[in-house]
Amino acid sequence: MTDQERNAVMGIFAALYEAVKASPRGAPGGHLYAAVMGHLTLDQFNQFMSALCKSGKVRRAGECYFAN
Repeated sequence: MTDQERNAVMGIFAALYEAVKASPRGAPGGHLYAAVMGHLTLDQFNQFMSALCKSGKVRRAGECYFAN
């Protein structure tokens, strides 16, 4: 992976986390995906969100994500 690709991946993580963090009542997964669907497939989006959950920064309850 190049530095440019690594920076892009980290930027996506940061953007998704900030969007979740800005939604104290929960960020619906469908809304988050709609915002990035021009750049990520649904599978890629799910992988990003799964990684954020595994990191402990985000938790999922139903179809919404919450910042920890």
